[in-house]
Order: sequence, then structure tokens, then C-alpha cells
Amino acid sequence: MLEVAYKLFCENGYYKTNSIEIAKIAGISIGCFYSYFKDKDAVFYEILDLYNKNFLEIVNNIPNIAEISKGDKKEGMLLIANKLIMIHESSKDLNRELNILYNSNTKVASVVDEQHKKIRNIIREWLCFHENDIKVTDIDSAIIIIEEISNSIINRIVFKKDDIDSNRILNAGIEAINKYLFSEKY
Repeated sequence: MLEVAYKLFCENGYYKTNSIEIAKIAGISIGCFYSYFKDKDAVFYEILDLYNKNFLEIVNNIPNIAEISKGDKKEGMLLIANKLIMIHESSKDLNRELNILYNSNTKVASVVDEQHKKIRNIIREWLCFHENDIKVTDIDSAIIIIEEISNSIINRIVFKKDDIDSNRILNAGIEAINKYLFSEKY
């Protein structure tokens, strides 16, 4: 039932999917559906919970920041960015739907905000490791700027088709972040 609901939410969107359709395509009666779930929200939230667990598993498997940071700064940034791209690509359609629901559904917003907080903590940890080389003065603002630039690049790579190879886009973005962080203060 969860697989069917996931597919329907991704194909039709949250608002165009209903409990009756989920039950019908899953090959069960609506009564059977309601014996497992209160409504389509309950199904959606279970899918959201599974998605969040998958996100946390991937993010928690990013190697230790100290290990990432021992090598080239760019390599560490590429590793983190590629993990985030992998997360987005593994559930591309659900991510699109979460973006739509973010401003109207507090539970979705809460999960997404928690994920962004986790990413900002990884960025903070990485910046702290390189604090002697950083030229920006406001680290908290820098974390937000880096997260926003990274989100923009990752969304471009995952959700849009370009004539330019995605690795070129990713490398150019990382180069811009490196220049922002490690060039002389202006």
C-alpha cells in the first residue's frame, strides 16, 4: 500500500491523490485501507517518515568531517554535494512534492527544516575545521549563503536538464563557494 501511495503522490501530487484511489490501485477495499490508516495524510506522513529516515541514514554516513577536510577543500565539498545530490535523485518526485507542500503543511515544513538544520551543522563543522583559512567574518551568515548556493546548484542538477554537464555546474559552484570563503576579505 505504501508503494502504491508513494507512486501516486509522486505522479499525481498530494492534492490529486485520495484514499479511495490508493486502495483501488493497491487492490484492497477502502475499509481495509482505513484499518491501517486514518486517511491519506497518515499514509503520506508514513512515507515522509521513511524518506526522512533515508535522508538521515545517507547524511549520517558522510565520512567524518575531519577526514573529509584533511585533503583538498574542494574534494570535501564535492563529497558532501554528491551525497546531497544522491538523496535528491533517489526521491526526485517526492522532493518536488515536498517543495510544493512546504508552505502549507507544518509537518512537512518541520521535517524539511530539520533536514536543512542537519546540513547546516555539517557545513558549520566543515567551516570550523578550516577556520584559520576562512576570510569571511560572519560565519553564521556564511553557512546560510553556502547552504542556499548549494541547494540552488543541487536543485539545478537534479530537476533541470542542461546542455552543460552537471559536473561542470557542480565544480563551478564549488569554485564560487571556495572563492567566497577563502579569498581575501573585501
